[in-house]
Amino acid sequence: MHFITKNHTYLILCLFFLFALQGNSQDGKALFKSRCAACHNMKQKLVGPALKGVVKKWEDAGEGALIKEWIKDPTALKESGKSKMADAIWDFSPASMTPNPDLKDGEIDAIIAYLKNWTPPTPKKKVQSTAATPVQVVKDNPTTNKIVMSLLLLLLAVILLAMIVVVKAIGNLMIKSRHINKAATLLLFIGIGVLYPSTGHAQGTSFLSFLDAVSKTDIYIISGVVVLLLGVLVYLKQLLDRMTHEVYSTATGSKKPESILHSLTESVSIEEEESILMDHDYDGIMELDNVLPPWWLWLFYITILFGVVYIANYHIFKTGDLQIEEYNKDMAVAEAKVAAYVKEHVPQIDMDKLSALTDEKSLAAGKNIFESKGNCFTCHKKDGGGLIGPNLTDDSWIYGNGIKDLFHTIKNGTDKGMPPMGGASLSPVEIQQVASYVLSLKPAEGGKAPEGTKM
Repeated sequence: MHFITKNHTYLILCLFFLFALQGNSQDGKALFKSRCAACHNMKQKLVGPALKGVVKKWEDAGEGALIKEWIKDPTALKESGKSKMADAIWDFSPASMTPNPDLKDGEIDAIIAYLKNWTPPTPKKKVQSTAATPVQVVKDNPTTNKIVMSLLLLLLAVILLAMIVVVKAIGNLMIKSRHINKAATLLLFIGIGVLYPSTGHAQGTSFLSFLDAVSKTDIYIISGVVVLLLGVLVYLKQLLDRMTHEVYSTATGSKKPESILHSLTESVSIEEEESILMDHDYDGIMELDNVLPPWWLWLFYITILFGVVYIANYHIFKTGDLQIEEYNKDMAVAEAKVAAYVKEHVPQIDMDKLSALTDEKSLAAGKNIFESKGNCFTCHKKDGGGLIGPNLTDDSWIYGNGIKDLFHTIKNGTDKGMPPMGGASLSPVEIQQVASYVLSLKPAEGGKAPEGTKM
């Protein structure tokens, strides 16, 4: 029985320490947000410096034990002369650090532990809003589309006419070249099959009415058809040349069938290299007049064709948008989405009709923001009497005491070190509430000396 009781005691103590450590970590984060976040950020400078790695710097300087004294009373630590770190960072910020004599040692330890163990938060994945937002639609230019389509159809007609001529010549040679009869017939059917969908689009409508209804999509489709048929035409021309060479060649004996590698490179065998020797040599070194590989030539021709289409599309007929135009349109769409989101989710304030709130609910909300979410009290004290920041309860004001003046000051910050609280920190309605609460404050006892102009 004694053994069970003893183990239970150890178990309870372990659980107690685990919860104590967990609570300490949570308290450190909460204390930092309530006492330090108004002037400090872990990653970037605000009124005070960024605090990422600051504990290590003090420890590396051999003054890790003095951080507590710096947090409690920085002025006393500097004047004591025992801290080189205090002397080094004293003039880093335009405003002096707020002393925290009311913080207990355990609370300071919790803050230091949070600073020491802080890690950057994992960025959240952006979820696309499903709400309908206005999107700019780029309309086609009917006149430009009609001109481009007319030119494409004219080019298509020329290609078809050339195909008819080549196919007719192939037909005349087919009688003497039996073994490529099937290949020629197959290519002819491919050309007809590719052509049929492009001409079928306008069935049931007149040619002029078809041109009036042309869109960019139609232009891209016809452009693709033109490129395909041009490829078929070139291949038919090569086929015609081979058939002509085969039929009318004076060479005797059977001809060795061409390999796939030869069709891709049009290389000459070693036995036939003398036929392509050039008429010059350099120290006995001679040069062959090899042709460029067909695959390379066709890639080159395709890039030329692409360049012509690109220039016509973007610079001559201007049916497509250049990069700066696409950027401006994308930015306009993004700004419209942001405006729609703000209008739907963020309460707005009409600055022309802005007035101080006097109802108890709004003032209570402003007080809560002043003492917690806005962290205003860290620089102005909970009664508004002033610490780093000025006294908010007297008749002297630096930036004006009207509701619009306070709204602007809280939203945008000041050149004396106050951070801007508008945007992600406080909504317009919250700024109005806390500004109204500030105006309702009564004179604080033992407040800071007046600053600014008496109003």
